[in-house]
Amino acid sequence: MFSFDGVIERRGSHSSKWDNIARLSGIESPDAIPMWVADMDFAAPPGVTSALTAEIQHGVHGYYADTGSWAAALADWMARRHGLRVDPGWVSPTPGIVSGLGLILQAVSAPGDEVVVFPPAYHAFRKIIIANERRILDVQLVENDGRYTMDLDALRARLTPRTKVVFLCNPHNPGGTAWPVTELRALGALCAQHDLILVSDEIHCDLVFDGAKHTPTLAAAPQIADRLITCVAATKTFNLAGAHVGACITSNSVLKRRLDARIAASGLGSYNRFGMIATPPLIQ
Repeated sequence: MFSFDGVIERRGSHSSKWDNIARLSGIESPDAIPMWVADMDFAAPPGVTSALTAEIQHGVHGYYADTGSWAAALADWMARRHGLRVDPGWVSPTPGIVSGLGLILQAVSAPGDEVVVFPPAYHAFRKIIIANERRILDVQLVENDGRYTMDLDALRARLTPRTKVVFLCNPHNPGGTAWPVTELRALGALCAQHDLILVSDEIHCDLVFDGAKHTPTLAAAPQIADRLITCVAATKTFNLAGAHVGACITSNSVLKRRLDARIAASGLGSYNRFGMIATPPLIQ
């Protein structure tokens, strides 16, 4: 059994969430609660601890080889949890989702190109776009009946010849919307009509309220699979952000080759051994 009641002191443990709060906010009170980052304070699941303990006891922590079993475990999880069939060969490991987004931008766009963002949006979207010398095209979400919706008419009106990529957060961060099939299909149709690459960040796919359901963008709009890249990771679901392991998934072999080329060019083809070992026990 797993307990969610234990309090684990994280101050002084190189915790970004706790040890950076004073520097980032100026708040130095010992009672301050850091709610500025998606990093839970629960212990890792027992399967993670067991797998990492076995690795530590092995005593030799060399370069990690063959990500096939990791990709297969991820594909199995997506099938069982979300009814999405993913070929492990579609999976490209990355050091987390944000780095994956940057690699995707480098693979499918050029400096000065525009990337669509639906604000309010995860702040790292903006940072990675700017860091890669691309331009942000904001298309504000609209509140309807207590939830955010996409204004696709506004998006059409703002498109330019330099618009190349759309960043979608599904489920939405921070708005919380689990996008319905109709909206995902409509966005997919727009991307196909205007030759846009759709990047669906689905890192929060397992964190939905009772009664809600996550619909993978690929499941909702399979007709745009050739222009869709889905980003997932176990790190949010199981609180493993420090493992720095994520995945970019596309069935388009040309897109995947271009992405893998950027991974290789960035020297990121050697993967975090501990992150790779920690993930499969969770999702198998």
